[in-house]
Amino acid sequence: MNPLGVALSLGGVMLMCAGAWWAEKLSAACVGHHRLGGVGRRAGPRNSRADPLETASRLDVAAAALRAGMPVAEAWLVAMGTSRTTFLLRLGAGPEAWAELAGDPLIGPVARQAAQQQRSGAGLAAGMTAQAIRLRKLAADEATAGAQKVLVVLAAPLTLCFLPAFVLVGLIPLALGLAGI
Repeated sequence: MNPLGVALSLGGVMLMCAGAWWAEKLSAACVGHHRLGGVGRRAGPRNSRADPLETASRLDVAAAALRAGMPVAEAWLVAMGTSRTTFLLRLGAGPEAWAELAGDPLIGPVARQAAQQQRSGAGLAAGMTAQAIRLRKLAADEATAGAQKVLVVLAAPLTLCFLPAFVLVGLIPLALGLAGI
């Protein structure tokens, strides 16, 4: 047993273990920024930022209800559930019912159009469908950006741990063996 070979092998194995641990921690941190559904979700209040895909689905339901002939208040109740806006709409409030949602980044465009629609009679279902399409595109763009971030972040352990480990465990012992050391 060559002590240099043992030292190189030990160093390479340590680098590979460190790289595997590092890559696991980085990928868990990247995935942890996104809300995961299903069993094992954290109890308590949800993320303050609403899910664009869920909001898009709810807007599609509201648009379908409006196209089917439901009144705006009932369509909003079916799609979005009970809220201050829903109660105000059911009580017959005008554009002020939508004021609370006008600043929301996901539903705001629909709320502003709905407030205008009550004044002018513009079609609300088409606006809801268009906003749902925009939200789906936003969610797809966020998913793509997240995937690209994971690829960039996971390149660090590969570069700093796995490649030096390959050199220490694979190439240097081969070169030492060929050199007869």
